[in-house]
Amino acid sequence: MPWLRIGDPVQLGPVLFFDYPADDLPVTLSTVDRDRLDRVKRAYLTWPEQDEVRSIVVATIDSSFSLRPLTDDERTLVRRAGYALAFSSLAFGYHNPVLPCSSDNFLLYHQMLDGSGGIAVQSGRKLTGFGDGVKMKFVCPPWTPTSLVPTRPDNDFVTSLGLLISRDDAAELRRLWLALESFFYALTDNEMYKGLWRLVHLNIALEALLDFANRREFVARIGKWVDPYSRGAETVSLFNGPGQYTLAQQWASDFYNVRNALVHGHIDTPADTLLFWRGVRPHAEIAVRVFRMCVREILATYVRGPASYGGQPVRIGDIDFDDWILDNDDPDVVERRPGG
Repeated sequence: MPWLRIGDPVQLGPVLFFDYPADDLPVTLSTVDRDRLDRVKRAYLTWPEQDEVRSIVVATIDSSFSLRPLTDDERTLVRRAGYALAFSSLAFGYHNPVLPCSSDNFLLYHQMLDGSGGIAVQSGRKLTGFGDGVKMKFVCPPWTPTSLVPTRPDNDFVTSLGLLISRDDAAELRRLWLALESFFYALTDNEMYKGLWRLVHLNIALEALLDFANRREFVARIGKWVDPYSRGAETVSLFNGPGQYTLAQQWASDFYNVRNALVHGHIDTPADTLLFWRGVRPHAEIAVRVFRMCVREILATYVRGPASYGGQPVRIGDIDFDDWILDNDDPDVVERRPGG
């Protein structure tokens, strides 16, 4: 990951992420290994200066032999860990005005370290050959946020996802990993995916996570998983006749309608209007927060919370959801990141 700094090493299951170079490396690297990583780092350039990046984030699955080739199964685990690291950072960091980051910072490059001087690079459907590997350069996309401050992945998410990263025995967990991948694609700053189409990608992430087939099922799933955070119910008509629904469920119904309007081309209101819920909060910002709350609750069914919380999921940071979604923040309520 050449466009990212993480500061302290992060362990996600068998996968270890660390900055290189760093004063205190978590693995032992030989002189040959350091030379290899130095060559790798020289291939990545900043934008617009096109200077060599200060550091790269290395992902390794074997601390005793850090730079060995990976098997196909190991590459799958590394990709999964990359999505988990991105989610653990972006779930709180994407809309942070002080320390912004996007999924573009977490782009993961798989690179062969050994071989002949000639090298070929495959990107999408294009295969480019180089007579001299030293001439191969990658410039940071101009829309990628840059910061000298390391990203801050949420420790509770990192721990729980790390414990489950190798599991594929439950359909709910398989959907979780698909959802994290969709969440990753939704939070790019590439202009091609911003605005209305970001909402579509966030809906895909929620649909993969919660397994709903229609608006009624979506509202019901949100009622189940977001219940610890959104308790205030109102009498409204979402389906056939009035019923009691929380603010989170009311948002889910409206968000699903926006998704349908976009997918089926039934857009009869200005695009900017569709981006906001009740003209107050951006749909994308609400969707990110709802997604992280659902992930937290689903993880809690597989991984017990820390003893300091009685084994329950850590909900500090989202308990003010009802006030927040209405932009009626209580100045005495401080949103504190759990595990940050």
